[in-house]
This record gives sequence, C-alpha cells and structure tokens, in this order.
Amino acid sequence: MGNALYYCITFSNWSRSDIINFWYTLITGLGILINSGIALYIVSNIQKNQVNKRLIKDHLISEIKDIRNDYKDLLSNLTNGVILPSSILPWFKLMNIKINDIMSLAKKKYNVETDYLKPYTDDLRDLITENKEFEAIFNSTTSVSLSNGFRMNIIAFQQKHNHLFNELVIDVNDA
Repeated sequence: MGNALYYCITFSNWSRSDIINFWYTLITGLGILINSGIALYIVSNIQKNQVNKRLIKDHLISEIKDIRNDYKDLLSNLTNGVILPSSILPWFKLMNIKINDIMSLAKKKYNVETDYLKPYTDDLRDLITENKEFEAIFNSTTSVSLSNGFRMNIIAFQQKHNHLFNELVIDVNDA
C-alpha cells in the first residue's frame, strides 16, 4: 500500500498527458475555490455596507418623524390650551438640541442642509414666544388660552411649513 501511494504521488507510472491534466485540474479547482472565497467575501462586505447604510437612513428618518410628531403635539396642545406657558421655552431648547444633533449627522452622512428645519427651530419659536398674548400669560400657572387670531397664525404656519419634514425624509432616503 505504501508503494502504491508513492507511485501515485511521484507520477512514475503516469503518462505526460496524465500529469498535465492532473495539474490543470488541480490549478483549476484551486482557482475556483479562491475565486469563490473572494466572491463570498466581496458580496458579504457589500451587503453588510448596504445594510448599515440603510439602518442609518432608517434611524434618521425615524428621528425626523419623531421630531415632526413632537411639533404636532406641541401645536395641538398649544391650540387646545393644554400646555403651561412656562414649559414652552424649555421644550424649544430641547428640540433645538435634538434637531441640531440629527441635522449635523444628516449633513455629515448625506450632505443635507443643516438649516432645513429652521422655520421650526426659529420662526415658530418666535411666532409663539414673541406674541403679546403669550408674553402676557408666560408666568401664569394655568394652561395657555389663545385668541382665534393667534390660533389662525399657528395653523397658517403649519400649512406653510409642514412639507419640510416630508422633503427632509425624501432627501435622506434618496441620498
């Protein structure tokens, strides 16, 4: 048995064409294995990168939707008189921090303008906090009670700027 293995390995009883076919088959098989390994590595890395990119986009989109809902809740509570005036300024400060964080990430990853939601961070805050009615009741411990004119201004603001959240989601998704 040992001699048969020796003859098989040393190719002593093989013809020249047998040896060439053996090496050709061996090299071809190794090439297929190596190419398959490289292909699997490339495909798994590309898929992993695509999944990671999609997860980041989905996270940003979720955060944008949360911000939109937070603003909707604020405006609903404000127009329905369910919120204390003194809690509005701290709410705007926290929202600005949240928006700046999300927008800086969106700018870094997808080159989205950081002032996309500026009407909400600046203009809405000014519309509410610089209103004479709001200033008059700011230190009150009762809920906000707004005039119809002030409510109409808030509704007009929403109608004019509500599309910004959807456009931001589309920009992030298309990036």
